[in-house]
Parts: sequence; structure tokens; C-alpha cells
Amino acid sequence: MRGRVTPSASFGSFLSFVFDVEFTCLIFWSWAPLHISVRSKMRLAIMPLLGIALLVGCSTERLPKPYEGYTHSSAEHGYWREITETKSRIGELHLHAGGMSVTYEPFETYKDYWGSYSLDAHRRRISLDVDSGNQLPSFDTASGEYSLSDDTLEIRGVSLDSRRPDVSVFRFSRFHPNQ
Repeated sequence: MRGRVTPSASFGSFLSFVFDVEFTCLIFWSWAPLHISVRSKMRLAIMPLLGIALLVGCSTERLPKPYEGYTHSSAEHGYWREITETKSRIGELHLHAGGMSVTYEPFETYKDYWGSYSLDAHRRRISLDVDSGNQLPSFDTASGEYSLSDDTLEIRGVSLDSRRPDVSVFRFSRFHPNQ
């Protein structure tokens, strides 16, 4: 009888149930010793599901690279890492068509703050507007000067790092997040 394990079930039936996630809890529930409390039986019933979840969650397959094939439409677009001798630095400045984000210590998808930006290429000015974030800088809106050459970006007159409010010149080098 499918869906129910009885003490007289064969070993073959037992194996078919063990590998059927839907019935795994029933096996442990019905075969648990009678003197075990209902709460303990519940714990025993949940344990196989936790094991299966652990096995599924520990897959060794490589995930696709989220930035693979992604191209930017302007010269300033891309990922920038601060060039500095200090331990405290901006790990990722991301400028893109939809705005900008700053991350001090990149980890997965975490961002310290984000918003929009605009460039005046003629006057070499950059304006930043912070929308929201986890670690906000001292400004909501700021503007300063910028220079861009090859794979180097320099922003002056804006304190991008709330941990270092006295710094107002930031030099960045372009990098690719998958490397």
C-alpha cells in the first residue's frame, strides 16, 4: 500500500519510501518507538527533510556569472576599485545607465549606498544624488570634478567614503567583478 509503512513492509518497499521525500517523515513517525513523545517524533520526522535540504543546498555546480556578457554604454560605466595605500577603501563604485552604487567591502549583492549621478563632460563635473543605503555618506546631493582616462577615474571635491570624511580625492581603477 503506497503512502503508509506498516511493520510488515518489505525492505524494497522501505527503500522506495526512503527515497520518496514526500513519505520520509511518515516512515520515521510510524517506526519511532512508542515511548517517545509526540514532540520527539516530530523532531525525528523533520530530520530527514533537513538532511535532504542540506544535500540540495550543498551543490557543487558553478552558478552562472551574473555579469558575463554585460556591456556598458558609456566610457564611465563599469566597476571601479579605489587605488589607495590605506586598508579602508571603496571596494566597488559601480556607474551604470540606471545610476550608481558604492560598496566599501563587496560581498555578494550588498551595497552601502546607491542613487543616481550625472556628468557634465564639457565642464568635467560629476553630480551624485543618494537615494538610499545601508551606510549613508554625509551628503544627499554633491558635486565635484572628475577626470577619466583609459581605466582610471578620479573624483575630486566629494567625500564618497563616510568612514573617511576628510578625504575628497578618490582615484579608481576599472575592474571586472568576475575576476
